[in-house]
Amino acid sequence: MATIANHPMPKIDHPHDVIFFPTFGRFNESSDSWSVSISGAVVRPGQPNLPKRIMLRLLRRMMCAPAEAFESEIFQQRIQTFAAAALRGKRIEVQLGGRTHLVSRRSQRNGLFSGEIELSREDVLDLQQSGDLTGQWLTYKLVASQGAAVGNAPEAEFVGRAQLVGPTGVSVISDIDDTIKHSSVGDRRELLNNTFLREFQPIFGMSQLYQHWVEQGATMHYVSSSPWQLYHPLSTFCGDELFPSGTFHLRFFRLRDQLTKRIFHARRRGKGKVIHQIVREFPQRRFVLVGDSGEIDPEIYSGVTALYPDRIAAIYIRELPDRPLTFQRLAKMRRRMGDTPLQVFQCSSELPKSLEEAAVLQAVL
Repeated sequence: MATIANHPMPKIDHPHDVIFFPTFGRFNESSDSWSVSISGAVVRPGQPNLPKRIMLRLLRRMMCAPAEAFESEIFQQRIQTFAAAALRGKRIEVQLGGRTHLVSRRSQRNGLFSGEIELSREDVLDLQQSGDLTGQWLTYKLVASQGAAVGNAPEAEFVGRAQLVGPTGVSVISDIDDTIKHSSVGDRRELLNNTFLREFQPIFGMSQLYQHWVEQGATMHYVSSSPWQLYHPLSTFCGDELFPSGTFHLRFFRLRDQLTKRIFHARRRGKGKVIHQIVREFPQRRFVLVGDSGEIDPEIYSGVTALYPDRIAAIYIRELPDRPLTFQRLAKMRRRMGDTPLQVFQCSSELPKSLEEAAVLQAVL
């Protein structure tokens, strides 16, 4: 929970980066107010310490790429947040409209922070009038005595966004890797090269499909096992490829996890927990789950459906050529899902453009 800052607080030191992840706000009928999540990370850019330099050396060795690849702008941009120092114990204060709000929990050892702020109906109306609320999206900024973006530009502001999501409607929870972006998660070397050395490549047609759904009223939640350190590149990719705005929910990784088999195990933990949390936060909404067959999206999604059979409208799984859905996996999914619709697809054109059809809304209207 966040509190309104009524007294001076120590500000974040210079130089620093504060990364705000797009989050959501939900309406509480009991208090007649909105609870808005604030989450992100505080890091200090600069030269990596000795352990991280060793990890970077191992990373280069594992990718088997020419030396010049590691001097490229892509590699430098992708690796910089992994190499940055996480700042622990920092207070986060944000300005929203004419008021400031203090996130009560300080940043953790890994630099991550999270909390909530409460907004009344009157607050929301004021934010609409001030322009800080456009459509469903709130915009807020960091309150700090000094600021610095990448490159240590002191005049830069750190800005965050949160979407006010209504209590009813349809939400789409989408994976990222191999669902909307080619990643090759099943091949560690290819995954590392696609992550750090190559331009991100979209899955053809998925951005247009999601745009159609959002235009018809859907809300997007991008839930991925990708590291939070890749938020800026992933956000830029989604913007460049015209994927609709949505909340981002990424994983905490250490750089060394990227270099060992732990990356594959770590990617399997936590994603289901995040999806459970989103579904619980909106008990009157229905959810469409979109993922792929490369990891365990089928198992995670069917497990969520088993717990919330009336909440999951449909599941869509993109089948990867190198890991097709076997009869055994499909049979296990269907046993857990019951009557919830499931569609396996290879191309986005196979999926319905109509949100009503995609969410099987005619069954509940």
